[in-house]
Amino acid sequence: MAKKKKIKRKELLKEPDEFLTLSSRLFNWIITHQRQLYAAGIIVASLFVLYMAGYFYYRHINRKAQALYNVAYEALASNMKPSTDAKAWTKTQQLFQEVINRYSLSKASRLALSQAAYAAYRQKKYDEAIALYEKFLSKIGDEPNYRMLTQMALAACYEEKGEIDQAIQLLEPLSEEKANPFRELALINLARVYRLANKVEDSKRVLKEFIVAFPDSPFLPMEKALLLTLEG
Repeated sequence: MAKKKKIKRKELLKEPDEFLTLSSRLFNWIITHQRQLYAAGIIVASLFVLYMAGYFYYRHINRKAQALYNVAYEALASNMKPSTDAKAWTKTQQLFQEVINRYSLSKASRLALSQAAYAAYRQKKYDEAIALYEKFLSKIGDEPNYRMLTQMALAACYEEKGEIDQAIQLLEPLSEEKANPFRELALINLARVYRLANKVEDSKRVLKEFIVAFPDSPFLPMEKALLLTLEG
């Protein structure tokens, strides 16, 4: 079986957009001949053609955006180690930014916001990461898992900036939400930022809550040791 040829990024970016070319020709032809079309009584059919062109164009840009997103995601996956050069993360962010800028109507552009935010975070560009995460929050609507993960990511950004109160404000409701599938990590992070804020009693309270709520957690020994240290 012949091996499927992988599309290189340069080829993807330089490739002429044949769908746009065809759609623009169709649109221009209808505009030029609209009087004749109207006179012939088929203007409704022409509008239907335009509607279908728009529909298929939306599907088309989703495919194009996904192809570019995949290139960006491959770059991100190759960088997922602590020792990665900052320049590699800069390049990764640029790739996701291309998806956002070139295909803003696509589904992939929404996900690219969160990935670009993470790339900015890894470069210690926390304000930029916060802005991208906030924009992602505004796009996701009523999707609780995305919302909670994004709020945890924002808390991490504020923690790195030294704005501990902001991090606490984000983590407190997440740690109280029993239905939160990420509550385990939210409690661990909240206990840590309480310690950074010198709120030792609050940190101890959260650690005790974690121990009761997650007796099978792989983090349990570490959190128990922290609690013993704080109580000693």
